[in-house]
Amino acid sequence: MTVPSAAELATAVARLRPQDAPSEHLRLALLLSGLCPTIEQAKDADWIGKQVSDISHRLAAATDQHAAMTSEIESLATTGPCEFQPQHIWTLVRALKVQGQILNLYIA
Repeated sequence: MTVPSAAELATAVARLRPQDAPSEHLRLALLLSGLCPTIEQAKDADWIGKQVSDISHRLAAATDQHAAMTSEIESLATTGPCEFQPQHIWTLVRALKVQGQILNLYIA
């Protein structure tokens, strides 16, 4: 079984999404590389399209969550130490979970 190269996956993504920048093709190819174990799958435009769509949706959701958590943490950072409340711990825990989701996109 031959594993597709990053260049092959980036080329497949570029064919499906010519409007995207080359850096986006590479990012999607990187995320796709963990899901595409064979050259045959890399040549299957329907399979690649479904996977890229799924990855794009998950990445967009994680990015939105990350932006929201960044805003919450920035507001938390402006709070003085004497104003710290137990609910701030939950903000930090949620932030860690969001970071974990983003990392899982790249290592799953």
